[in-house]
Amino acid sequence: MAWDPAEGSGMLAPPLTEPFPPTLLQAGLGDVEVPTVACEALARGLGASTLPNSPREIFDMTVVDFTDARLGSEENPPAVLTELLYVKEYAELPVGDKTRHFNSVHFCVRQDPLLIRQLTTFVNDATIIDPCKDDGCIRKRVTCGVAE
Repeated sequence: MAWDPAEGSGMLAPPLTEPFPPTLLQAGLGDVEVPTVACEALARGLGASTLPNSPREIFDMTVVDFTDARLGSEENPPAVLTELLYVKEYAELPVGDKTRHFNSVHFCVRQDPLLIRQLTTFVNDATIIDPCKDDGCIRKRVTCGVAE
């Protein structure tokens, strides 16, 4: 077991002598800094699930409705992945080995009011709310105000 607080891939195996910590992952589809495939691979390694109103299906991940339930309880997985789809930025992602100019998706995920609410609820009482319930977590483009 190796924990690296700055890099999610530092987790090599589930804890052997302690309970698995509940984990909330949040990602932005269209992020050029952290590839979505990396976050999804980490989520699969953690045994994470997604929420019913996610913007897309993710291969080899179950969908779980966490209504009034805690992560890591016997009936729920220890982790959940929430993704926001930024339509414009996602459509502009390069195909192949091309680099992509900077966009603000990486920062906007952390400034999205619904994801902030999800994170606050998770930190305060370890429950999961579905921030995608009303809009499917689909955003037309980044609007968080970070200069591009």
